[in-house]
Amino acid sequence: MSELRLDGKVALVTGGAAGIGKAICEQLAERGAKVVVNGNYRPSGKGPEEDVASEILAKGGVAVGFNGSVANDEACQAMVDKAISEFGRLDIVVNNAGIATAHPIENEPFGAQEQLDVHVYGSMRVTRAAWPHLVKSGNGRILNTGSSTAFGFGTPSPDGSMIYDGAYAVAKAALMGVTRQTAGAGAASGIKCNLLMPWAYSKLVKENLDGTVLGDWMEAKLESSKVAASTVFRSVDNLSPLREGVWRGLFGLLLRVTLTLTSPPKMYAITGVK
Repeated sequence: MSELRLDGKVALVTGGAAGIGKAICEQLAERGAKVVVNGNYRPSGKGPEEDVASEILAKGGVAVGFNGSVANDEACQAMVDKAISEFGRLDIVVNNAGIATAHPIENEPFGAQEQLDVHVYGSMRVTRAAWPHLVKSGNGRILNTGSSTAFGFGTPSPDGSMIYDGAYAVAKAALMGVTRQTAGAGAASGIKCNLLMPWAYSKLVKENLDGTVLGDWMEAKLESSKVAASTVFRSVDNLSPLREGVWRGLFGLLLRVTLTLTSPPKMYAITGVK
């Protein structure tokens, strides 16, 4: 099988300064894409996205950094404009920016609003700004980074009971609907939209699960680079027969989503519909 290449393509990756986003930027660049690396807003106007872009350049790739929050309309338009001004086109959008703060579902919806603004509305803002350019590309690709927590996520409390998050998991579940609707809207223009639901050790996992059994297990087993490889697969023109889909990335494998998930005992709870 020939090597998967993205030569001539231009990609915008939000949340590209660390974790899964950084790995995605690196792998897209390694395969020949020119990459706009977006990092979250800093008052100075620059952040770790510049380091990621510099590392890509040092390896012979092409990348530029852009600092700005997907929660801001003007920043979303500006990062798309950056891609056009630097590289003249935009073919691939990876909506990966995210935050993760757990809020018990019984106390919501207060924490959920912040999550929705970044994961759901942020993805929609960037997609809206990029849409005309993806249409012009003729083979536009959108990959939204979801989460397996959308199927239900519980963590044990000190007293042994389970705490069910009502913010992050809810926002990621909503992103499923955004992906399907976006895929439908883009079909006539050759735009394909997919949702990746990764299990990987990332900055967000470290911040929220560091020192726990689940966090330690993910750090040892689930490298973010393995999830990033699936982004390349979904970005190559002739390897995207489906106009939309929901995919899970686990142990470097790319699987069509099912309702059967495996994880360390007592750390992951799935809720079903009877």
